[in-house]
Amino acid sequence: MIQKKKDLIDVIAENYKPNITEDNEKIFVVNRNRFNEALERYKKSLAVKKPLLEERLVLTPSEINLLLQASQEFQNRPEYVNITNIFITRLIQTSFEKGYNHFFLNLKNMNAPYCFASTLNGTRDRFLTIEVEGDIGPYGASNIQYVEFTLRGNAEANYGNKAKQSCFYIYGDTERDCTSFIDDCIVVIHGSAESIGRESRNSIFKTNFKSNISKMKKDLPLGNDIYLIRAGQEEKKIIRVIEVLNNYYEIGKKCIQLLKNEKDR
Repeated sequence: MIQKKKDLIDVIAENYKPNITEDNEKIFVVNRNRFNEALERYKKSLAVKKPLLEERLVLTPSEINLLLQASQEFQNRPEYVNITNIFITRLIQTSFEKGYNHFFLNLKNMNAPYCFASTLNGTRDRFLTIEVEGDIGPYGASNIQYVEFTLRGNAEANYGNKAKQSCFYIYGDTERDCTSFIDDCIVVIHGSAESIGRESRNSIFKTNFKSNISKMKKDLPLGNDIYLIRAGQEEKKIIRVIEVLNNYYEIGKKCIQLLKNEKDR
């Protein structure tokens, strides 16, 4: 008996289902016609070396992940990184604006792409949530706003730069200058940080690696909070980097000396 040959969607779907608990918005459903249309547009985009997208093309989060997996076939093409980043990012943004959320993207079998998932925007009342499994290249998740970004992998240099009002959950190591120039963000890192948070403002940094604390104290400018996460215990606030610690040190010494002089009289 001749077995029916599986098409591309079947093969990808069997190998790249999210390995996380799915809620109602993450149910693994794929519209084949819609997916095939998106795949053809992606191939044409590579051919003409510019993204060809229409606003009417709206994919579900699962379909976007499938398209990303299908793109691996073209990784050796010189235009691959640029076209794929723009194509996938626009699909995510359009999908979010049409009511979808909770995006899961699997990068495990891909070269760490640079600028991946950058320039995404949620809203103040509805954060765009995205989870990436695998390593992400330089400048990934940069220039985002109102985004909750979970990374289960390592981040190369400048990950998360220039983000605003966003949350980063990093389960891996980060290279230099990650989450720098950010405003009003929360950064939680479960891994080693080479350097982090340079020129950040009004942000909270949390880590379970004690070795990161000294780096944070060195890298973070005024107005940021540092917390140490301890297993089974409450988070310990290490320091709030504020100007009063520096500018009023001498005043404090003088006050102590005056009190001592009064006592000696």
